[in-house]
Amino acid sequence: RVNLTGFYYDYKDLQIGKVVEQVLRFENPANAEIYGLEAELEAKLTDRFTLTANGSWLHARFTDYVSEDPSRAYGDGVTIEPASGNPAFNLEGNSLSQSPDFTFLVAAQYDLPSTLGDFNLRGEVSWRDKVYFTPFNVDYVAQKSFAKVNTVLNWTSPSDSWSASLFVKNLTDKTTVANSFIEVGLVGFPAVGFMDPPRTFGASIGYKF
Repeated sequence: RVNLTGFYYDYKDLQIGKVVEQVLRFENPANAEIYGLEAELEAKLTDRFTLTANGSWLHARFTDYVSEDPSRAYGDGVTIEPASGNPAFNLEGNSLSQSPDFTFLVAAQYDLPSTLGDFNLRGEVSWRDKVYFTPFNVDYVAQKSFAKVNTVLNWTSPSDSWSASLFVKNLTDKTTVANSFIEVGLVGFPAVGFMDPPRTFGASIGYKF
């Protein structure tokens, strides 16, 4: 089974937030064009073994956006912000924040029915292209492309009332940044970030009333 989706967006006056001095400020002079493709695939190779995959290609770019970067006061040396008259950056063609060009996930699942209940073991590998966390698209406020591996073992009782799971997320303990931004100039404009969870083990149990 294959599902394909295409999409196109033309944004006007897109709202963008950035840290200025000690305040998160919003501005909305930006225009952007976003289009792409998404695909989903499911292949049931046997009664017990299933492969699934999904992926996307995303083109998300500013088509018109001029903005000042508080951490780089001299701008790009050419562009002037119309409202303030201060040096700025022409961000036309830059990627929108948190918009990877490519992502995909591949998963395999094996189902094992038994007199003790139904078991299934699932493993998946996900991959995400490089993302920028600000519209200025600088490498020190970005996350490079990476892959992560997750596994889970599920069990369902014969009566379908009880269920349980054992899982490991981020099996290879990959260190990645979830989001980042440039702090205020009072402390030297450092890049501050939030990390994704490290390798995580867990278990859950459920009951249907």
